[in-house]
Amino acid sequence: MNLEGAELNYAGLQGASLFGARLQGASLYQAQVQGASLDQAQLQGASLDQARLQGASLESARLQGASLVQTQLQGASLKHARLTSASFDNVYVFRTPIDGVEINDARVDNPVYEAKYKPSVGTTVSKLTDNVGKKWTIVAIEHGDYEEENEQIEQRLGRLMTGGATADEDAAVTKFWLIAHNNEAYLQDHLAERLAELVCSADNAPYVARGLIRNRRFQAIGQHLQAVANPMKKARSDPPSRKARTYPRALVSGASLRKIGPTLMRRSTKRSYLQAQ
Repeated sequence: MNLEGAELNYAGLQGASLFGARLQGASLYQAQVQGASLDQAQLQGASLDQARLQGASLESARLQGASLVQTQLQGASLKHARLTSASFDNVYVFRTPIDGVEINDARVDNPVYEAKYKPSVGTTVSKLTDNVGKKWTIVAIEHGDYEEENEQIEQRLGRLMTGGATADEDAAVTKFWLIAHNNEAYLQDHLAERLAELVCSADNAPYVARGLIRNRRFQAIGQHLQAVANPMKKARSDPPSRKARTYPRALVSGASLRKIGPTLMRRSTKRSYLQAQ
């Protein structure tokens, strides 16, 4: 399924089967994705801000450079997912299996690993109860297509119930996100190398580059922006595919953050205004 760069804001995708979907640079702002299957999905540079992914399966999904701001991942499976260079702000991660997760160079700020959730945008954080978990399960299964998938949805959301995980399992998840949150050791030049590899892949161009601009990941590399611009410039002059020719010109020219920063701010402000209407 090819949904590169798609605008799926507010979409109702509960229980959907999106195995291996190509969603590079896509926007799923406030999308309802509870219980959905996104195993091996290509989500590099995607925006999942305030999306609801409770009980979803993101096993072996690729989320490099993705933005997850106030994203609700309670009970979602992130096993073997690639989260490198992604941005996590106030993300809800209660009982999210993290076996084999790659999270190097990711930005993690204030993860919520307690049994809490946000009912809707603009509301206060509430305690996650068994009744809430049951409601999420019912909604996700109503939209599921296959009995086997519905059973898996029930299992994932069942983790959120009282006694759904052991104390050691809860402690492991909490420790994982605490370490990620406290890890400020990565260097800007190392992150720049990772972002350059990500945007210069023929499979990702140009959607990931556009997504990274929207997600403000280039702002995190400061003066090392040229390390991303140079390989993009080379790919543009001798591209492995026609997609490379559509890289954002501001980056290909090696423009400084002082030049592209105001542009990003204007786009972000405009998007926030439109979403509020």
